[in-house]
Amino acid sequence: QQSAFIAAAARPAVSMSSGLLYIRDVKLSASASTGIDATGGTLQMDTVVVDGCLGGGILLDGVAFNISNTTVTNNGPGQQGAIAWGGILVNSVPTTGPTDLNLITIQDNKQLGLDCSAAIQGSGVFAMGNTGGDVAATCGITTCMPASTGCGAP
Repeated sequence: QQSAFIAAAARPAVSMSSGLLYIRDVKLSASASTGIDATGGTLQMDTVVVDGCLGGGILLDGVAFNISNTTVTNNGPGQQGAIAWGGILVNSVPTTGPTDLNLITIQDNKQLGLDCSAAIQGSGVFAMGNTGGDVAATCGITTCMPASTGCGAP
Protein backbone atom coordinates (compact mmCIF):
# COMPACT_ATOMS: atom_id res chain seq x y z
CA GLN A 1 0.00 0.00 0.00
CA GLN A 2 1.36 3.40 -0.91
CA SER A 3 1.99 5.76 2.04
CA ALA A 4 0.99 3.20 4.69
CA PHE A 5 0.93 4.65 8.21
CA ILE A 6 0.25 3.12 11.61
CA ALA A 7 -0.40 5.51 14.48
CA ALA A 8 -1.03 4.44 18.04
CA ALA A 9 -1.48 6.33 21.27
CA ALA A 10 -0.90 4.52 24.59
CA ARG A 11 0.26 1.19 23.11
CA PRO A 12 3.12 0.30 20.77
CA ALA A 13 2.33 0.68 17.07
CA VAL A 14 3.65 -2.90 16.63
CA SER A 15 4.09 -5.54 19.35
CA MET A 16 5.32 -9.12 18.93
CA SER A 17 6.32 -11.93 21.29
CA SER A 18 6.93 -14.90 18.96
CA GLY A 19 6.85 -16.05 15.36
CA LEU A 20 8.14 -14.24 12.28
CA LEU A 21 7.04 -10.69 11.49
CA TYR A 22 7.99 -8.87 8.29
CA ILE A 23 7.28 -5.13 8.11
CA ARG A 24 7.86 -3.27 4.84
CA ASP A 25 7.18 0.21 3.44
CA VAL A 26 5.32 1.70 6.39
CA LYS A 27 5.63 4.65 8.77
CA LEU A 28 5.01 3.96 12.46
CA SER A 29 4.29 6.49 15.19
CA ALA A 30 3.07 5.78 18.71
CA SER A 31 2.65 9.19 20.26
CA ALA A 32 2.77 8.11 23.93
CA SER A 33 4.40 4.69 23.63
CA THR A 34 7.11 2.65 21.91
CA GLY A 35 7.06 2.32 18.13
CA ILE A 36 7.95 -1.39 18.04
CA ASP A 37 8.08 -3.69 21.07
CA ALA A 38 9.54 -7.09 20.10
CA THR A 39 10.23 -9.72 22.77
CA GLY A 40 10.60 -13.00 20.88
CA GLY A 41 10.69 -14.61 17.46
CA THR A 42 12.25 -12.96 14.41
CA LEU A 43 11.61 -9.42 13.20
CA GLN A 44 12.45 -8.40 9.64
CA MET A 45 12.02 -4.81 8.52
CA ASP A 46 12.68 -3.07 5.20
CA THR A 47 12.03 0.57 4.32
CA VAL A 48 10.31 1.52 7.57
CA VAL A 49 10.17 4.89 9.34
CA VAL A 50 9.75 4.95 13.13
CA ASP A 51 9.17 8.57 14.13
CA GLY A 52 7.85 10.52 17.11
CA CYS A 53 7.38 7.68 19.60
CA LEU A 54 7.67 9.14 23.10
CA GLY A 55 8.40 5.74 24.69
CA GLY A 56 11.33 5.07 22.35
CA GLY A 57 11.64 3.86 18.76
CA ILE A 58 12.40 0.11 18.57
CA LEU A 59 12.76 -2.19 21.60
CA LEU A 60 14.39 -5.55 20.75
CA ASP A 61 14.41 -7.88 23.75
CA GLY A 62 15.56 -11.42 22.94
CA VAL A 63 14.25 -11.22 19.37
CA ALA A 64 16.32 -12.07 16.30
CA PHE A 65 16.27 -9.19 13.81
CA ASN A 66 17.25 -8.13 10.33
CA ILE A 67 16.47 -4.43 9.85
CA SER A 68 17.31 -2.69 6.54
CA ASN A 69 16.72 0.67 4.88
CA THR A 70 15.03 2.01 8.01
CA THR A 71 14.92 5.46 9.62
CA VAL A 72 14.48 5.92 13.39
CA THR A 73 14.03 9.60 14.32
CA ASN A 74 12.59 11.90 16.98
CA ASN A 75 11.84 9.14 19.50
CA GLY A 76 12.14 8.92 23.27
CA PRO A 77 13.18 9.16 25.87
CA GLY A 78 12.06 5.66 26.76
CA GLN A 79 12.84 3.83 29.98
CA GLN A 80 13.56 0.08 30.21
CA GLY A 81 14.48 -0.72 33.80
CA ALA A 82 17.50 1.47 34.56
CA ILE A 83 18.21 2.11 30.85
CA ALA A 84 17.15 5.40 29.27
CA TRP A 85 17.05 5.14 25.48
CA GLY A 86 15.69 6.88 22.42
CA GLY A 87 16.15 5.22 19.01
CA ILE A 88 16.86 1.48 19.16
CA LEU A 89 17.44 -0.61 22.29
CA VAL A 90 18.76 -4.16 21.92
CA ASN A 91 17.97 -5.06 25.52
CA SER A 92 18.84 -8.73 25.20
CA VAL A 93 20.66 -10.28 22.22
CA PRO A 94 19.08 -13.59 21.13
CA THR A 95 21.06 -16.82 21.44
CA THR A 96 20.27 -17.77 17.80
CA GLY A 97 19.29 -15.96 14.63
CA PRO A 98 20.40 -12.73 12.99
CA THR A 99 21.18 -9.48 14.81
CA ASP A 100 21.68 -7.25 11.75
CA LEU A 101 21.23 -3.56 11.02
CA ASN A 102 21.89 -2.59 7.39
CA LEU A 103 21.56 0.93 5.92
CA ILE A 104 19.94 2.48 8.98
CA THR A 105 19.52 6.13 9.94
CA ILE A 106 19.26 6.82 13.68
CA GLN A 107 18.88 10.56 14.14
CA ASP A 108 17.60 13.23 16.53
CA ASN A 109 16.31 10.83 19.19
CA LYS A 110 15.86 12.14 22.72
CA GLN A 111 18.40 9.91 24.43
CA LEU A 112 20.92 7.35 23.20
CA GLY A 113 20.43 6.54 19.52
CA LEU A 114 21.45 2.84 19.64
CA ASP A 115 22.10 0.91 22.84
CA CYS A 116 22.91 -2.82 23.03
CA SER A 117 23.45 -5.33 25.83
CA ALA A 118 26.07 -7.08 23.65
CA ALA A 119 27.62 -6.84 20.18
CA ILE A 120 25.40 -6.97 17.07
CA GLN A 121 26.10 -6.78 13.33
CA GLY A 122 25.81 -3.45 11.54
CA SER A 123 26.79 -1.91 8.21
CA GLY A 124 25.87 1.46 6.78
CA VAL A 125 24.60 2.73 10.14
CA PHE A 126 24.35 6.53 10.14
CA ALA A 127 23.77 7.93 13.66
CA MET A 128 23.77 11.64 14.41
CA GLY A 129 22.21 14.24 16.69
CA ASN A 130 20.90 11.87 19.36
CA THR A 131 20.89 13.80 22.65
CA GLY A 132 22.27 10.96 24.84
CA GLY A 133 24.96 9.93 22.34
CA ASP A 134 24.77 8.11 19.04
CA VAL A 135 25.87 4.46 19.52
CA ALA A 136 26.92 2.65 22.71
CA ALA A 137 30.32 0.94 22.54
CA THR A 138 28.69 -2.35 23.63
CA CYS A 139 26.98 -2.58 20.22
CA GLY A 140 30.35 -3.31 18.59
CA ILE A 141 29.56 -1.49 15.34
CA THR A 142 31.22 1.41 13.56
CA THR A 143 28.97 4.13 12.19
CA CYS A 144 29.46 5.76 8.81
CA MET A 145 29.58 9.41 7.73
CA PRO A 146 28.27 11.29 5.85
CA ALA A 147 24.83 9.98 4.88
CA SER A 148 25.10 8.70 1.31
CA THR A 149 24.19 5.76 -0.93
CA GLY A 150 26.04 3.26 1.28
CA CYS A 151 25.51 5.09 4.57
CA GLY A 152 22.10 5.38 6.22
CA ALA A 153 18.62 4.68 4.94
CA PRO A 154 17.99 5.67 1.31
